[in-house]
Amino acid sequence: MKKNILLFSFATLLCSTQYTFAGDANPLQVKCFEAEGATIYDVRGCVPGSDISFYSQQGGGEMMKEIRVDANGIVRLTWNQKSMPAFVLNVLNANASGIAGNGMVSFTADKEFAINDLTLNNNSGSVTLRWNGSVNNPGSYTFQVLKSVNGADYTLIQSVNVQSNAMLPYSFIDPSQPDGTATYQVRIVNTGNETYYTSGPLYADGSSGISVYPTIAHTTLNIRLNDTRNSTYRILNMNGQLITSGVLNNAQNSCSVAMLPAGNYLVEISTPGNKTITKFVKE
Repeated sequence: MKKNILLFSFATLLCSTQYTFAGDANPLQVKCFEAEGATIYDVRGCVPGSDISFYSQQGGGEMMKEIRVDANGIVRLTWNQKSMPAFVLNVLNANASGIAGNGMVSFTADKEFAINDLTLNNNSGSVTLRWNGSVNNPGSYTFQVLKSVNGADYTLIQSVNVQSNAMLPYSFIDPSQPDGTATYQVRIVNTGNETYYTSGPLYADGSSGISVYPTIAHTTLNIRLNDTRNSTYRILNMNGQLITSGVLNNAQNSCSVAMLPAGNYLVEISTPGNKTITKFVKE
């Protein structure tokens, strides 16, 4: 069947919004949320395998990204522009409720949820995860803590109930992490056990007490140390080539990554008797 084109615009930050297309039993669902300083748009119910072109402003403008819809009909955009994005979505039928003017649909609501300031502190084998979070409808979501001992296979070790729609601090303590490296992630799921966000990996080394955050950085990468003697860092690209380096003089250090091109990087942290390599994303 030939695909028609429907143009959506984001006039303000959006909440969960549904649009049902003629002949389609599943509604198109759009959510906006904030995760580790980035604004993310989540669109579900799309045509699998189709493309969505995102533009820099309402009604069109410069095309910024084109993203392929996955096999589950989901597409996500991480948006760090000052303007709200507009996007062209390929659908099977353009008879959608809420069409205004020339196929323009506007959303006016709050962010669905926010999760920020994820940190990990390892103190003699007791790992503490902390983050700040808010959920527009607290009964709709749960925070979950995942753990991996091999960096690949994660196990759910704790569910943390959302307390309020206000921004509040949350934490979880894992007292059972011995010497050695473990990896943690924090994700947020809805009551239908659908995952809407999973943080990047947070590394706990049994001897170093090093934490690096945020895992998705825009201007600054923070490095926290228990031992600051003769400590240094190096930022490498994914081919292992050195981009920049420096000295870590404090327990809490801030390293500028504002000039790095967007992409995946490694930060190598050397402390007395220990070397840790952590991956992060520059948006």
